[in-house]
Amino acid sequence: MAYLKDFETNQVIYLRAYHSIGRRENEVSTCLEFDFVSNLHALIEWKATRWTIRDMSSNGTWLNGDRLETFTSHLLKQGDVIEVAGRNGIKFDFFDASSPVDMIYQVDQNLNVHQLLEDCLLPSSESPDIELYKCPERHEWFASHIDSGPSNEGEWGPFEHNSELMINNQPWRFFLGNEQTQTKVIESSQSDMSDIEFRFDISQDEESTSLTLIQGAAENDLYDRGHHYLLAHLLRHKHAQKVASQNSSEVGWISCEDLRNDMGVEERYLNIMIFRARKQIGEALRGYSGSRKLFERRRGAVRTGISKFSIYKGGRREI
Repeated sequence: MAYLKDFETNQVIYLRAYHSIGRRENEVSTCLEFDFVSNLHALIEWKATRWTIRDMSSNGTWLNGDRLETFTSHLLKQGDVIEVAGRNGIKFDFFDASSPVDMIYQVDQNLNVHQLLEDCLLPSSESPDIELYKCPERHEWFASHIDSGPSNEGEWGPFEHNSELMINNQPWRFFLGNEQTQTKVIESSQSDMSDIEFRFDISQDEESTSLTLIQGAAENDLYDRGHHYLLAHLLRHKHAQKVASQNSSEVGWISCEDLRNDMGVEERYLNIMIFRARKQIGEALRGYSGSRKLFERRRGAVRTGISKFSIYKGGRREI
């Protein structure tokens, strides 16, 4: 996650895919309220696999001591020094040339960062109090107490870029780095989660569940885990609704309250199971598109986006 650091104040500024710097408050990503800074002074952009910078100003932008040609893109690399309006202006160091990400960070500790995938436990996955999840219909972020109970009164949102959330009396800020004006090109050659068969093997007494990911002749054994049974239960529910010919857009959704009751677990443990399943299977499917739909969340409900699966119980195929 690329960022700038103010040379004098050490302030950390995380970079969005399209990051504008200037004096025009509420219209630029980073506002610098100085007379020598233009309304739109410079643009830093993520283009495919690299960062670039463009000077858009009257008083100029310098890169490693050289003034940039106005309106012309120049490559940025780790360790570069950016000077807004020259040596008497504002100086930044450029850190970490990796791609922009969506994340949430603790305001008082800018480098205490949690990347946002589809759900996130805060302040840590080991001792969680708050769960963040992304609604698949609106592509917006919501939060809830991990022990909120069936009423869902403890849910907040949606959250936008720069929205703040209080956790244990500490402010955390959303940073949606991938929002950009240009259309993202998807690589058609990338493998998709729909190419993978999820095979669940459940014991006759349903006390253990193992999962194998299958693509062609290749198999990836993810062994026996409690969160595999959660996924198998969601797929059983999804299959039953599909057989009943329900509205296809609603197939698979189950209320969190019903799911907790079915699984016989409390809210906290259910959310931890979802988090652990996403982490383990997400790592196994690294590089596959569609893997973020492993779990889909919306207010008070959850489903899985797995489309190709088989469930065996006691060695005999059930679905």
